Amino acid sequence: MPLKVNIGLSKKMGLPNYGSAGASCNVEFELDSGQIVHDLDGFHRNIRNAYVACRQAVQDELRLQLNPELQEAESQEAEPQEDEAGEKDPAVAESSNGSPAGSTTTPATLGLVHASPLASQRQLNYVHHLAHGLPGMTPRRLEILSATVCGKRLAHLTSSDASHLIDTLKQIQAGEKNLSGVPQEASA
Repeated sequence: MPLKVNIGLSKKMGLPNYGSAGASCNVEFELDSGQIVHDLDGFHRNIRNAYVACRQAVQDELRLQLNPELQEAESQEAEPQEDEAGEKDPAVAESSNGSPAGSTTTPATLGLVHASPLASQRQLNYVHHLAHGLPGMTPRRLEILSATVCGKRLAHLTSSDASHLIDTLKQIQAGEKNLSGVPQEASA
């Protein structure tokens, strides 16, 4: 007799000016009920894999919500290419489920496996705390520093980007680096 398994995960992130972004993923699937008795490790592995897939899907959706330019780029990549006669390229032909022919949909094929998590609110708060303690560090100058050090605006930092920026701010605070290379204001 099949065992029905339902896995759900949701995440909501606070944004500046009382905004928020949220995503959720729910997966329902069946497993052989004998697996609990005969292969408990396999049962746990299936559950863990479902949670991993949901977590990666939620992270990817949040990444797309917070970086609209990525969503546009990914939707353009998903459009089938046409040849000169206006026919779909067979290399990107779709199967009946919307996936490329001959492929299976996994977290890796969806580009979810290596999605970097966004910086946590705690990290961003700490960035602002450190910046506030530096003379001459305005919010605009902090954005410029973020773009210079990480190549991204504060709102688009990943967790590792934020850690790098925190380390840089600590070095500036300790006098190991200076702000002379960061302009006071950037011209538009």
